[in-house]
Amino acid sequence: MKCNVPNSDERQVSNYPASYKDAKLTQHPEVAGTLVGSFLEDREQTVWFGTWEAKARLCAIRDGNIECYGAGTFGILVSPLYEDHKGNVWVAGQAELWRWAPGSPERYAFPRGVIAANALMEDDAGVLLLATDAFVRRRSRCE
Repeated sequence: MKCNVPNSDERQVSNYPASYKDAKLTQHPEVAGTLVGSFLEDREQTVWFGTWEAKARLCAIRDGNIECYGAGTFGILVSPLYEDHKGNVWVAGQAELWRWAPGSPERYAFPRGVIAANALMEDDAGVLLLATDAFVRRRSRCE
């Protein structure tokens, strides 16, 4: 079996995260070359994404414009992201959890020895669950 593989001159590869709305694709060169770790669209239609890089950032795309926060604040990764039933956007960085929006960000340090979060979700009572590299932990009541 012979595979038809395009040569390098035929490839069109972009490292720019992009947004798509109203049949329009918008590339965002201000975050070119970054590895995107997670995406979340919140109830206000803001698209959030976290990067994995030397100084990881949390970025938000609103109305086609991009704004990034916290270069270096999160360590080397921002992932996962979660919106709870009240509309709070939760962001996991390296060794910490943030309630990012709405309002001013609030930081919650991980317990000693925990360096990463693998998943965020809520239980039926509205308690935020944080799956880490060590265990599942109840982090905050989200009433």
